[in-house]
Amino acid sequence: MLAQIERLKAISEHPRVTLRLIPFSVGAYPGMGAAFTVLEFRDTNLEDLVYLENADRDSIIREDQAEVERYTRRFADLCELTAPTEEFANVVDKIAALRFSDRQ
Repeated sequence: MLAQIERLKAISEHPRVTLRLIPFSVGAYPGMGAAFTVLEFRDTNLEDLVYLENADRDSIIREDQAEVERYTRRFADLCELTAPTEEFANVVDKIAALRFSDRQ
């Protein structure tokens, strides 16, 4: 797990990648435990879509753009709950120090 944490920290330094953490202090939040991906396309001929995946099946929402917009808003709301992105590396370092202090 320590290698995974270190890898996430390295990935977070890439200029085209943004990783965010929702602190435990936020508590339960809407959408907790429900994974979704919003895909937005530069090509105006392609409509944005939402990809949903769970243990039973996966699905794509494309035809219902109101539903796509609902997930887009949910994503924006989740981003508001996250720790500042510039603190990602520090937070990851703190997690690693707490979890793996006996290995360092």
